[in-house]
Amino acid sequence: MTPEVVKNDACWNLIAKCVAEFKPQKIIEVGTGTGMGSTQAFISAIIDNKLNVEVTTLNTIEADYNRYKEAVSNLVDHEFVIPWHGVASLGIMSEKEVHSFIDMVRMERPNWNLALYTEKQIMEWYKADCETIKEHGKIGGQLEAFDPMDMVFLDGSAFTGWSDFLACKSAKCIILDDIFDIKNWSVYCELLTNSKYKLIARYQEYRNGCAAFRRVA
Repeated sequence: MTPEVVKNDACWNLIAKCVAEFKPQKIIEVGTGTGMGSTQAFISAIIDNKLNVEVTTLNTIEADYNRYKEAVSNLVDHEFVIPWHGVASLGIMSEKEVHSFIDMVRMERPNWNLALYTEKQIMEWYKADCETIKEHGKIGGQLEAFDPMDMVFLDGSAFTGWSDFLACKSAKCIILDDIFDIKNWSVYCELLTNSKYKLIARYQEYRNGCAAFRRVA
């Protein structure tokens, strides 16, 4: 629904801030796209902060096979970046939950970008994501394989944000894109009110918003 992160935009700078502060060794990115958006922000931050690429890895997961193949080609020069094809987790919102969220946006958040789309279009996206989950169900969600994690960037399917979060909530730092959208609104609300996490920074005017949290307990 939204274009990839671009250099020096709010999300790019948020990623740079978090990498500089945490100096993570194990980074997980959910939603590689073509590898030319947020992935490049992580690569740039890792290089700029002179992190040891012998022990630092960026595992990046993309469900769409064509985007994954393009990302593999775009990322071939960085051995510390490991692209994965598949789904990050196997959970997805129910159809009822999606309809309820759409109704909430129409009534309470009409200025959100999601309100620009018809319910029919949103449900078509939802059904396509359900098929993707079904296709990769035999493989299993990949996030659990990376536990423990230092840093996670959640920008995958619009309908799996909560499931992805549950699979990586032990991470020391969680960065969310699309916090004012169906993708990560529930995760954002949870992290704001959960005493185990502390807000690092957020950008509310940027596209659908983005935010980062530190785990403190």
